[in-house]
Amino acid sequence: MRIFIYATTLTTFTSSIPMRGLVLEAIKLRNKDKFVFYFNSKDKYLEYMQTFFAVIDKLSNVEIIFDKFSGKLTNLKALLGFKKYLNINTKADLYISPGTLDFLGNNNIPLINILTDLSTIRTPQYSSVPWHGKYIKINQLKHSVKYSSKIICISDYTRNDLNELYPEVKNRTVTIYNGIENEWFDDKYEVFEVDNFTNDKNGYWIWYGYISKRKNILNLLKTYKILAKQLTSTELPKILLVGKLAPNQNEITDYINNDNLNNKVRLITYQHIYKLKYLVKNSKGLLFPSYYEGFGLPVIEAFSQGKSVMHSNVSSLPEIAGGLGISCDPYSIESIKNALLQMIELKDSEEDVNKRKNWASRFTYKNASKEFSKIIDEVVPEKK
Repeated sequence: MRIFIYATTLTTFTSSIPMRGLVLEAIKLRNKDKFVFYFNSKDKYLEYMQTFFAVIDKLSNVEIIFDKFSGKLTNLKALLGFKKYLNINTKADLYISPGTLDFLGNNNIPLINILTDLSTIRTPQYSSVPWHGKYIKINQLKHSVKYSSKIICISDYTRNDLNELYPEVKNRTVTIYNGIENEWFDDKYEVFEVDNFTNDKNGYWIWYGYISKRKNILNLLKTYKILAKQLTSTELPKILLVGKLAPNQNEITDYINNDNLNNKVRLITYQHIYKLKYLVKNSKGLLFPSYYEGFGLPVIEAFSQGKSVMHSNVSSLPEIAGGLGISCDPYSIESIKNALLQMIELKDSEEDVNKRKNWASRFTYKNASKEFSKIIDEVVPEKK
């Protein structure tokens, strides 16, 4: 079978990481099939994805195509509602768009779409996507829903969200949970201390990812400031933020600096996985009070290290946490405050740690790829 991968969707900052892992495992599992990766620019992605390229370039059942089409023109056609905003002419038995819903321009070829979330449409007030991005997504969704043979969603929440928006697609949707990177399950770490911040006797909580409005970091910091006035310094852990600020989130750094939290809250750039893993492993737990998540990878990653997690009680997070975290209402400062107090008072037993690790062990690329492979065979039955 010749399987076409619209690989431009594999290039986003965080949400595409599990998509790349899923696809790589599927290639290994289906070694008799030919996988064709289609990118719209070689130069644009080589630096960002050089490790991924190095892996797929060595696989005998992989072909890589670079086609320098205009992303601006594609977006304009999608914004105007054109059905063929993408016109893919590569011969294949199956089209796959991993990570976003797309119609790839040929309704005679089976199409599998993988949907991470509908945040741009459902919660535009928290999105970092420009105003026209919402309408592009709506038009892409309209066509892909019509022509998709199957739509894989990364959580039941995302699946229900899509089914509510487009009831006609209900019998063509299925849930396959994300896997987390294999490195979270090995025993390797790279020691990484942040000045005198991470080895402070009071310890630290951690948050990491892309700091957009929907991550609710400002409410977290406002709540933390209240607690800092009520508790002694020996009771309250510090907060380490690891990641990249969205363009509209400069208020985060302003709030830290202007409210004298810079000795209690630290923002550093995103780190290599073994450094990040070390920081998570040595933290007092993960804080993740998002307004909206299609999955929430850090929750499972923190659980893989046996760490406690404070998460919001909306979108996919209660489902992904599996009842093992401490939940809060992300819209309520008082609720976030109570959850942080529970995190402070929490005394982890060995049983608690093992429950989290066992839960996390279900979320692997191999498990996801096996389910994915079944969907492929369902959509394109083997020719006898």
